[in-house]
Amino acid sequence: LHPGDPYGFALNWYGWQDPMSQVLQNQPLASYYMALAAGVLGWSEWALHFAFLLPALAAAMGIYRLARRLSANAVLTTWIALLSPVFLVSSLTVMSDITMLALWMWALNLWISGEERNCARRLAASALLAGLATLAKYFAIALVPLLFAYTLARRRRLGGWALYLMIPVVMLGAYQWWTGRLYGSGMFLNAVSYASTYGHGHGKFSLMTTGVSLAFLGGCVAATLIFAPKLWNPRWLLGGLLAAVVAAYVVYSTGVLKSYAHIRLTPANLQLLSAQMAVWLVAGVSILALVVLDLRRHRDASALLLALWIGGTFLFAGYVNWSMNGRSLLPLVAPAALLIVRQLESSQHDARNLLASCTVPLALCALLSVALLQADARFADAGREAAHRITGKYSPGTRRVWLDRKSTRLNSSHVSESRMPSSA
Repeated sequence: LHPGDPYGFALNWYGWQDPMSQVLQNQPLASYYMALAAGVLGWSEWALHFAFLLPALAAAMGIYRLARRLSANAVLTTWIALLSPVFLVSSLTVMSDITMLALWMWALNLWISGEERNCARRLAASALLAGLATLAKYFAIALVPLLFAYTLARRRRLGGWALYLMIPVVMLGAYQWWTGRLYGSGMFLNAVSYASTYGHGHGKFSLMTTGVSLAFLGGCVAATLIFAPKLWNPRWLLGGLLAAVVAAYVVYSTGVLKSYAHIRLTPANLQLLSAQMAVWLVAGVSILALVVLDLRRHRDASALLLALWIGGTFLFAGYVNWSMNGRSLLPLVAPAALLIVRQLESSQHDARNLLASCTVPLALCALLSVALLQADARFADAGREAAHRITGKYSPGTRRVWLDRKSTRLNSSHVSESRMPSSA
């Protein structure tokens, strides 16, 4: 492939061949980085995973730096973010999400620093990183209104700083024009059209979609549940427990989870899944409650920044994106960790020993995230193991193996090489 034509090939993703420009809805920046890393380290699985640990490290450093700027316990904030399931699992993939987050964090840090010092170079560098972030994932364009709202809240007036925010817009517009010239239609608008066409099975704005989105939010930032005894007084904890019981009963009695399951659920498994969803749903609600409390307590530009950051990401992942997934919620892991620490600092008198007092909750966060990481790795390996078993059993001679997508039965036939489609 030519670097100037990253999508100039065909792919069989849906059972037939389509141009890659119509199948893929992500930008090529992470792929360019992968190719560069492979040119140095090779294409082995370990080499690529190692290469993508560097953006994860950069993202962690960016979270630490932001926490210091917002007067939170930077070490504790960073550990909560790093040990969140969505961050730990995403940081060990070779996908574009963690690359976008690293660029996002440093664009934000440079912008805040440049805005405080009125430094044109830092503002320009921030805008350039924001533009690069949009070339990793389109959602990074949300940095433009986020930074605009934050700066306007601080300065209370427009100024030359707003012009720098046009840089990522121009970069994304150039990408749209470039891919339109190459492939007949710009890929940014194609992604927008895809997200608006393919929605959730229960409707994008249904009660079920909201419940699933909140459950994903709570599960992705599991610290909000593990730190709950330190975050809330006993009355609020009791209210959250009762809400979880009611939610579990509603989810189980309506049977809505059956449409999400890819396997046949026994009544016992359905009960367990309903209870789990209810617990994480309440945890998700508690994150939104922290947003409201922080806004009421601080009433400043930093509180507005965190609120818009979390609210915008949640709304996009739950109601705009074509499906709910943990990776779409990855950008809010930093502000969620910041809100948890800010709430801990406001509820505990001895802020100096805050990190030491959180050792046990942090250890529980680590255990949960590592367990999920292991489960994710096993799930990923299942496809590879199945392929090895199938090819080992059915591949001798000239036999060709076909997978019936409707009945999922394996059928083999003696098909000549010339008649076999390239998708087989």
